[in-house]
Amino acid sequence: MRVGTLLAILWCFSVQANAAPIWTYDLEGTVSGSEEAAGYLADIGVGDSFSIRMSMQKQLDGSHKINFSGSLGGWLFTRQEASAYYLHSDSAPERFYSSGSSSLLNAPAGTLGAIDPWDIYLQLFGLETTGAVDIAEEDKLVKSDGWLDVDQFLQGNISFNFFAQLGPEGSSWTENDLFGDIHSIVQVSESTPAVMMAIGLLCIFTGYQRKLRR
Repeated sequence: MRVGTLLAILWCFSVQANAAPIWTYDLEGTVSGSEEAAGYLADIGVGDSFSIRMSMQKQLDGSHKINFSGSLGGWLFTRQEASAYYLHSDSAPERFYSSGSSSLLNAPAGTLGAIDPWDIYLQLFGLETTGAVDIAEEDKLVKSDGWLDVDQFLQGNISFNFFAQLGPEGSSWTENDLFGDIHSIVQVSESTPAVMMAIGLLCIFTGYQRKLRR
Protein backbone atom coordinates (compact mmCIF):
# COMPACT_ATOMS: atom_id res chain seq x y z
CA MET A 1 0.00 0.00 0.00
CA ARG A 2 2.85 2.39 0.81
CA VAL A 3 4.38 1.90 -2.64
CA GLY A 4 0.99 2.45 -4.29
CA THR A 5 0.40 5.60 -2.28
CA LEU A 6 3.83 6.95 -3.16
CA LEU A 7 3.27 6.28 -6.86
CA ALA A 8 -0.12 7.99 -6.73
CA ILE A 9 1.41 11.07 -5.08
CA LEU A 10 4.17 11.21 -7.68
CA TRP A 11 1.55 10.93 -10.42
CA CYS A 12 -0.36 13.87 -8.95
CA PHE A 13 2.79 16.01 -8.95
CA SER A 14 3.54 14.93 -12.52
CA VAL A 15 0.07 16.06 -13.65
CA GLN A 16 0.58 19.36 -11.85
CA ALA A 17 3.94 19.93 -13.53
CA ASN A 18 2.89 19.06 -17.08
CA ALA A 19 -0.72 20.16 -17.42
CA ALA A 20 -1.22 23.35 -19.42
CA PRO A 21 -3.62 25.71 -17.63
CA ILE A 22 -6.92 26.65 -19.25
CA TRP A 23 -8.03 30.28 -19.03
CA THR A 24 -11.66 31.23 -19.52
CA TYR A 25 -13.19 34.63 -20.30
CA ASP A 26 -16.65 36.08 -20.82
CA LEU A 27 -16.95 38.49 -23.76
CA GLU A 28 -19.89 40.87 -24.14
CA GLY A 29 -20.82 43.20 -26.98
CA THR A 30 -23.34 44.40 -29.56
CA VAL A 31 -24.02 43.58 -33.21
CA SER A 32 -22.75 46.43 -35.36
CA GLY A 33 -22.74 45.00 -38.91
CA SER A 34 -24.95 46.01 -41.79
CA GLU A 35 -28.73 45.73 -41.69
CA GLU A 36 -28.56 43.82 -44.99
CA ALA A 37 -26.30 41.09 -43.61
CA ALA A 38 -28.31 40.80 -40.39
CA GLY A 39 -31.50 40.62 -42.45
CA TYR A 40 -30.58 37.22 -43.85
CA LEU A 41 -30.54 35.60 -40.39
CA ALA A 42 -33.57 35.17 -38.16
CA ASP A 43 -33.57 36.67 -34.65
CA ILE A 44 -30.49 38.85 -35.29
CA GLY A 45 -30.56 42.62 -35.70
CA VAL A 46 -28.08 45.48 -35.58
CA GLY A 47 -27.87 46.69 -31.98
CA ASP A 48 -28.60 43.25 -30.51
CA SER A 49 -26.32 42.11 -27.71
CA PHE A 50 -24.12 39.03 -27.83
CA SER A 51 -22.35 37.00 -25.17
CA ILE A 52 -19.43 34.61 -25.70
CA ARG A 53 -17.69 32.20 -23.31
CA MET A 54 -14.12 31.66 -24.54
CA SER A 55 -11.60 29.20 -23.11
CA MET A 56 -7.96 29.13 -24.20
CA GLN A 57 -4.92 26.94 -23.59
CA LYS A 58 -1.36 27.83 -24.58
CA GLN A 59 0.43 25.46 -26.97
CA LEU A 60 4.14 24.69 -27.27
CA ASP A 61 4.46 26.73 -30.48
CA GLY A 62 3.18 29.86 -28.74
CA SER A 63 -0.29 29.70 -30.24
CA HIS A 64 -3.44 29.17 -28.19
CA LYS A 65 -6.06 26.49 -28.67
CA ILE A 66 -9.42 28.10 -27.97
CA ASN A 67 -13.07 27.15 -27.99
CA PHE A 68 -16.03 29.45 -27.70
CA SER A 69 -19.82 29.38 -27.80
CA GLY A 70 -22.56 31.84 -27.01
CA SER A 71 -25.50 33.87 -28.21
CA LEU A 72 -25.74 36.43 -30.99
CA GLY A 73 -29.06 38.22 -30.72
CA GLY A 74 -31.60 35.39 -30.49
CA TRP A 75 -29.22 32.83 -32.00
CA LEU A 76 -27.38 30.36 -29.79
CA PHE A 77 -24.33 29.09 -31.66
CA THR A 78 -22.66 25.83 -30.73
CA ARG A 79 -19.13 25.28 -29.45
CA GLN A 80 -16.50 26.37 -31.96
CA GLU A 81 -12.84 25.39 -32.04
CA ALA A 82 -9.98 27.48 -33.39
CA SER A 83 -6.35 28.43 -33.00
CA ALA A 84 -5.51 31.93 -31.79
CA TYR A 85 -2.33 33.98 -32.00
CA TYR A 86 -0.85 37.13 -30.54
CA LEU A 87 0.35 39.50 -33.28
CA HIS A 88 2.72 42.36 -32.57
CA SER A 89 4.59 44.08 -35.40
CA ASP A 90 5.41 47.57 -36.63
CA SER A 91 3.06 47.22 -39.58
CA ALA A 92 -0.13 46.03 -37.90
CA PRO A 93 -2.28 46.74 -34.85
CA GLU A 94 -1.47 44.76 -31.73
CA ARG A 95 -4.07 42.05 -31.46
CA PHE A 96 -4.98 38.55 -30.33
CA TYR A 97 -7.08 36.85 -32.98
CA SER A 98 -8.49 33.47 -33.91
CA SER A 99 -7.89 31.79 -37.25
CA GLY A 100 -11.61 31.12 -37.64
CA SER A 101 -13.80 28.39 -36.25
CA SER A 102 -13.61 24.85 -37.56
CA SER A 103 -16.84 23.34 -36.28
CA LEU A 104 -20.05 23.09 -38.28
CA LEU A 105 -22.31 26.14 -37.97
CA ASN A 106 -26.06 26.17 -38.45
CA ALA A 107 -28.05 29.28 -39.32
CA PRO A 108 -30.46 30.50 -36.61
CA ALA A 109 -33.75 28.60 -36.51
CA GLY A 110 -36.40 30.37 -38.58
CA THR A 111 -33.97 31.71 -41.20
CA LEU A 112 -35.62 31.71 -44.64
CA GLY A 113 -33.70 30.64 -47.73
CA ALA A 114 -30.47 28.71 -47.99
CA ILE A 115 -27.58 29.82 -45.79
CA ASP A 116 -24.13 28.29 -45.98
CA PRO A 117 -22.39 29.12 -42.66
CA TRP A 118 -18.67 29.56 -42.89
CA ASP A 119 -16.53 30.83 -40.00
CA ILE A 120 -16.56 32.89 -36.83
CA TYR A 121 -13.50 35.03 -36.09
CA LEU A 122 -12.62 36.76 -32.82
CA GLN A 123 -10.21 39.68 -32.42
CA LEU A 124 -9.11 41.39 -29.22
CA PHE A 125 -7.12 44.61 -29.51
CA GLY A 126 -4.47 45.87 -27.12
CA LEU A 127 -2.73 49.20 -26.70
CA GLU A 128 -2.88 50.12 -30.38
CA THR A 129 -5.94 49.32 -32.51
CA THR A 130 -5.41 51.19 -35.76
CA GLY A 131 -1.82 51.36 -36.99
CA ALA A 132 1.88 50.97 -36.27
CA VAL A 133 2.88 49.48 -32.94
CA ASP A 134 5.96 50.33 -30.92
CA ILE A 135 5.54 49.02 -27.37
CA ALA A 136 7.68 47.32 -24.77
CA GLU A 137 7.66 43.51 -24.66
CA GLU A 138 6.17 43.43 -21.15
CA ASP A 139 3.12 45.39 -22.30
CA LYS A 140 1.86 42.66 -24.59
CA LEU A 141 -1.84 41.86 -24.62
CA VAL A 142 -0.94 38.25 -23.85
CA LYS A 143 1.41 38.02 -20.88
CA SER A 144 4.40 35.68 -20.74
CA ASP A 145 2.50 33.17 -18.58
CA GLY A 146 -0.26 32.86 -21.19
CA TRP A 147 -2.94 35.00 -19.50
CA LEU A 148 -4.66 37.74 -21.45
CA ASP A 149 -3.81 41.06 -19.84
CA VAL A 150 -7.33 42.45 -19.46
CA ASP A 151 -5.91 45.75 -18.19
CA GLN A 152 -4.41 46.29 -21.65
CA PHE A 153 -7.55 45.22 -23.51
CA LEU A 154 -9.13 48.15 -25.35
CA GLN A 155 -11.71 46.70 -27.71
CA GLY A 156 -12.44 43.77 -29.99
CA ASN A 157 -14.79 42.38 -32.57
CA ILE A 158 -16.47 39.22 -33.77
CA SER A 159 -17.15 38.49 -37.43
CA PHE A 160 -19.47 35.78 -38.71
CA ASN A 161 -18.95 35.01 -42.40
CA PHE A 162 -21.64 33.20 -44.37
CA PHE A 163 -23.05 32.78 -47.88
CA ALA A 164 -26.69 33.48 -48.72
CA GLN A 165 -28.32 31.80 -51.71
CA LEU A 166 -30.06 34.62 -53.58
CA GLY A 167 -30.77 33.29 -57.07
CA PRO A 168 -34.34 32.11 -57.84
CA GLU A 169 -32.93 28.85 -59.19
CA GLY A 170 -30.59 28.32 -56.29
CA SER A 171 -27.41 28.96 -58.26
CA SER A 172 -26.34 32.38 -56.96
CA TRP A 173 -24.41 32.69 -53.70
CA THR A 174 -23.28 35.96 -52.14
CA GLU A 175 -20.94 36.28 -49.15
CA ASN A 176 -22.30 38.26 -46.21
CA ASP A 177 -20.30 39.26 -43.15
CA LEU A 178 -21.97 40.11 -39.87
CA PHE A 179 -19.89 42.05 -37.35
CA GLY A 180 -20.10 42.87 -33.67
CA ASP A 181 -18.13 45.04 -31.26
CA ILE A 182 -16.74 43.44 -28.09
CA HIS A 183 -17.03 45.91 -25.22
CA SER A 184 -15.86 43.91 -22.23
CA ILE A 185 -13.79 40.85 -21.39
CA VAL A 186 -13.93 39.35 -17.90
CA GLN A 187 -11.75 36.56 -16.56
CA VAL A 188 -13.65 33.57 -15.19
CA SER A 189 -12.25 31.47 -12.34
CA GLU A 190 -11.31 27.91 -13.31
CA SER A 191 -10.18 24.86 -11.37
CA THR A 192 -6.38 24.79 -11.53
CA PRO A 193 -4.14 21.71 -11.76
CA ALA A 194 -3.03 22.47 -8.17
CA VAL A 195 -6.63 22.20 -6.99
CA MET A 196 -7.06 18.93 -8.85
CA MET A 197 -3.86 17.62 -7.28
CA ALA A 198 -5.11 18.56 -3.81
CA ILE A 199 -8.36 16.68 -4.46
CA GLY A 200 -6.38 13.63 -5.58
CA LEU A 201 -4.19 13.71 -2.48
CA LEU A 202 -7.26 14.09 -0.27
CA CYS A 203 -8.80 10.98 -1.85
CA ILE A 204 -5.59 9.01 -1.28
CA PHE A 205 -5.40 10.14 2.35
CA THR A 206 -9.07 9.31 2.96
CA GLY A 207 -8.63 5.82 1.50
CA TYR A 208 -5.55 5.25 3.66
CA GLN A 209 -7.40 6.36 6.82
CA ARG A 210 -10.25 3.96 6.07
CA LYS A 211 -7.79 1.10 5.75
CA LEU A 212 -6.24 1.95 9.13
CA ARG A 213 -9.69 1.88 10.78
CA ARG A 214 -10.20 -1.66 9.53
